[in-house]
Amino acid sequence: FKTAYSGDSELNATGMRPGIGVFSVDEFSPGTTETPGATFELEMREVPGPAAMPSPPGWMFASDVYDVSLDELVFLPPFDAVTSNIEPMLDREPIEDLASFPELMIAITPDIVEAPPAEPFYYDEAMGSWMLLSPAAPPNPETGEIVFHPIHFSQFALMRPLPGPGVSADTTPPLEPWRLAGTASGPDVTLTWSNPTDPDFAGTEVWHSDTHYADSILDVGGMFQMPSDGRTPFAVDEGRPDGLHYYSVFSTDIAGNWSDGAYTVVRVGDPMSTPIQGSNRFTTAVQASQQAFPADDSLPLDPEGHHTVVVATGRNWPDALGGSSLAGAVGGPLLLADTNALPSYVGDEITRLGADRVMLLGGEAAVSSDVFGALEDLSVDVERISGSNRFSTAEKIADRTVELLDTEYDGVALVATGRAFPDALAGSPLAAGKVWPIYLSDTSGLHTSTMDQITDDGVTDVIVLGGEAAVPASVITQLESTLSGDVDRLWGSDRYATAAAIASYAVDSAHMHWDGVAMATGTDFPDAMSGGVLQGLDGSVVLLTKSSSLSSASQTALESNGYRIYEVRFLGGEVAISTAVRAAVMTAIK
Repeated sequence: FKTAYSGDSELNATGMRPGIGVFSVDEFSPGTTETPGATFELEMREVPGPAAMPSPPGWMFASDVYDVSLDELVFLPPFDAVTSNIEPMLDREPIEDLASFPELMIAITPDIVEAPPAEPFYYDEAMGSWMLLSPAAPPNPETGEIVFHPIHFSQFALMRPLPGPGVSADTTPPLEPWRLAGTASGPDVTLTWSNPTDPDFAGTEVWHSDTHYADSILDVGGMFQMPSDGRTPFAVDEGRPDGLHYYSVFSTDIAGNWSDGAYTVVRVGDPMSTPIQGSNRFTTAVQASQQAFPADDSLPLDPEGHHTVVVATGRNWPDALGGSSLAGAVGGPLLLADTNALPSYVGDEITRLGADRVMLLGGEAAVSSDVFGALEDLSVDVERISGSNRFSTAEKIADRTVELLDTEYDGVALVATGRAFPDALAGSPLAAGKVWPIYLSDTSGLHTSTMDQITDDGVTDVIVLGGEAAVPASVITQLESTLSGDVDRLWGSDRYATAAAIASYAVDSAHMHWDGVAMATGTDFPDAMSGGVLQGLDGSVVLLTKSSSLSSASQTALESNGYRIYEVRFLGGEVAISTAVRAAVMTAIK
């Protein structure tokens, strides 16, 4: 039945039988000059009293229970019976006058502050079970006090997940929330999901980040918890800036176990494009470096205590693309030199970065002694890494990468053809981002020296880039018979589909992301050589396209993943990627 109270400030639950009752505020209007006082409308219904309440299964100690209908504490023997080894929490103060119910706060302070923290629960008559309340603030670390709103319930208690005598602790987590979806309307994000059906489900928490998901509820440091009552499968995040917003939702049960996460990313605002281009291949590489390291003197220390830049010839691709993993290992950019000269702006960039070491890739036929000397004139240590040909140079670069990683090397390597650039280019973000060395295969298979180097470097798993026309089946057979781990192939019907397959693997299996994806021409290499390192350092990927038309494989990848792309990068000028292709890319991700 409903009863209206108006014109005064007193409100209570009189008329409700002892041990029976629940009340809720359906309507509340503050007093005005025309209508003095407050108006409350209560809906009251009879419900089972404490004697009919089930004891939470398997874990608990609880305090005595405050009964709203009685306005007093009542004793619940079932809790005490299973937890006689724990002192009950008795002190509760203050319990405010019910007249201020819409603002009513209840503070509960345990007798035993040293005990592990408890959580407030209320008894849901409709569900026939105890449900977790969301505190208004974190528990006081000094007193253990918990403050919360007692909204729509008759009884509440403090409970903590400790096993009692002869009772096993519940350690089974609930299922994660499902059908999580997010939409943006202007700067506001709306999330919806379905709660798990576990009988001991107690509530959910929703966490936001501008950069990443939380791997677990223990990984939410630095993230923002969205306001929520813990049970409604709906949340609104207002006033978000343009960009991507990552949401992680976890469910918990009454024993305090947490589920795996449910995840979604929502884009606010229209996507943006960033050109990475200069007047030539060398200045484009400088632009990629400045995109990765916008601040002066911002190079990190590498594992050997240096601030290192990798330099390769800009006239051919094998050394530069093979050097992607080395750049990842030292955490620095890949810059390009001409065969017989170091462009002045490349030297200026090395100085701006605060480098004290340059790793120069390739022999003197690739980068001459004049380049070596020009680098030394910058007052940096110069280390040349070279072999007798592109295959042996790749071996040396891979070996130096593994040496830098030392015990941090995870045993994964990439194999690509040494006769064409597209597959190695598409794999260069993986090489840089995961610091996986690249070994080059010839058309007939791996050279003996390459196979020996793979073994010596402690490689256990290999990802082959490209189809059998690029890397023959015999390479798979040879690797599988030699290595202890897995050998997989990433490939497509052409270079564009192969690049899309590599990018998808990087996101789905290597914890990289689509946001910031770079588009590069699949018909020439200069502009994109340094872009793979930029992408790897940022954790993003590369797709290839024709210069005059967007390749179908790239278009499909962009359309499928556009909702998680806010920024697209274009490597090279409009000769490399036309304005028509750029427009098609931006259309695909909308």
